[in-house]
Amino acid sequence: MVFVKVIQSLVVLTAASAREDTDVMLQVTKIAMTDGPALAQTGSESVQEDAQEEVGRPRRPPPSRCNWSEMKKDKYIGGCSASCKSFMFLPQAQAACNAESTCGGVTLEHGQWELRSGPRLAQTPHGKGENSYVCKPRPVAVQPAVMPGMPGMPTAPNNAVKVVKLPNMCVHALGDKPARFRMPEDMEVSEITYTYKSGGVTCATMASGMTKYGCGENYLGLVITKQDKKAIMPLASQQIPGFQRTMHHHAHWYTIQGISNKSAKLSWKFGRKPMMAEGDYQIWYNEDLTNGTVADNAGVACYDVEIVGVVPRDRKSVV
Repeated sequence: MVFVKVIQSLVVLTAASAREDTDVMLQVTKIAMTDGPALAQTGSESVQEDAQEEVGRPRRPPPSRCNWSEMKKDKYIGGCSASCKSFMFLPQAQAACNAESTCGGVTLEHGQWELRSGPRLAQTPHGKGENSYVCKPRPVAVQPAVMPGMPGMPTAPNNAVKVVKLPNMCVHALGDKPARFRMPEDMEVSEITYTYKSGGVTCATMASGMTKYGCGENYLGLVITKQDKKAIMPLASQQIPGFQRTMHHHAHWYTIQGISNKSAKLSWKFGRKPMMAEGDYQIWYNEDLTNGTVADNAGVACYDVEIVGVVPRDRKSVV
């Protein structure tokens, strides 16, 4: 009888131990399923830690479109962007302007920061107390994949075609007001294209009216300079197809066969590719650059500009 009781006790203890083991296994299983971002096998703690680190890593914010000026005291920016949407706080207005491609800055009016299109920046009426910040669009460098060369001959990385995009470049016909931009790196330039967006310029208000790129029907007047205001593009020596300088000496007037002041785009396709160094440049209306016969000049025209080229191997001839 005693022997039977001992056996029954052992069976009860064994069953209880089995239940405890089962509970423990269930608890461990539950922990393994909920502890961490992923289900892992024993010995895979490093994988879980890597996953946790990836989840917690902060994302880099997208690049800002605007390079903001210092405050322009007692000045307002003309024209509305997004129906002159207004904000109580400056950072909110600047963030909204940065996200709106037509926005050229923000102006404080009646205690609210409004989105403005520009490019006109003018003195505010006395006592009104308007202040502004101008959005100067940053150049966007687009770098496509390197085009493949001959079989077995890989193309060097600095042979990649690059495009510098300059949105909303606005050029005035007078007033020493070029459009300013910066080249992000040295480039051997093969083509520069101006896509007309809005506005108009003229060298003769009464005679020819507003044009897209210059004056009259075919005279073209957009030029690029460095900070020294010396025209470096377009030049006859750069062998642009159809390019011809005019006989005028007071300014850099020219024509290009197939392009008129009604064309949707003005392109300089360089037969002899000029080199542009990293740095600051300006796009001028030629008579505003030389201050030649500007009394009857008028207007401002805006363009999206694309500069296409490659990073040079030999940088001795950079302009």
